Amino acid sequence: MKEINRKNSNDRRWNLKYLKEKYGSDESFIASQLTDLDFPTPNFIFRQIIRRCRFKSLSYIVLDDEYYQSIIKWYKIRKNVELKQEWINYCYGELLGIVAIIRQISHVGAKFVITSPVRSALPKICTFNYREVIFNELQIKNNKFEFDFNALNEQLRDPMVKAFLLCNPMNPWGKLWTVEELTKIANICYQNNVILISDESGGGIY
Repeated sequence: MKEINRKNSNDRRWNLKYLKEKYGSDESFIASQLTDLDFPTPNFIFRQIIRRCRFKSLSYIVLDDEYYQSIIKWYKIRKNVELKQEWINYCYGELLGIVAIIRQISHVGAKFVITSPVRSALPKICTFNYREVIFNELQIKNNKFEFDFNALNEQLRDPMVKAFLLCNPMNPWGKLWTVEELTKIANICYQNNVILISDESGGGIY
């Protein structure tokens, strides 16, 4: 698979003018602030886009049963999880979905626990909505990030904490949490009656 040279394009990851203004970087800068790839989008995705565009109308659509069944089928095949159609909601972007959840489950001044380091958008959507952020600092052991589960459990005991925002795989540095780690996180949330919200669609637990 051939790498695409995206430098000096409008791509936010590699636009050198933008990167110099924002980070003070030069030509030697290695972009790792975004998680998109420098490889071509797979042909089967392009084929479906082309197929859709041949209809020549890009107006608003209705989400039919086929849309929902594709999600249900994916989770069954990949995760061996049985979903019901009424459990699935559509939103315009996962960050807007998280904002909707934050506003639904909490009030101004409530607390949310988020791992650190993590993508900047997660703490921002909390503070922009006047919620307090508590950072669960990840530990580096054997050159790998690991959870401090004792600290997480202590943080979630606070009755003002309404949810734990998990990023899996971790953005932007790519750590994929194991099933054992995710199970332990879910159990800690359950024991403390705290909602678990997972960012990064497809890799996380919901």
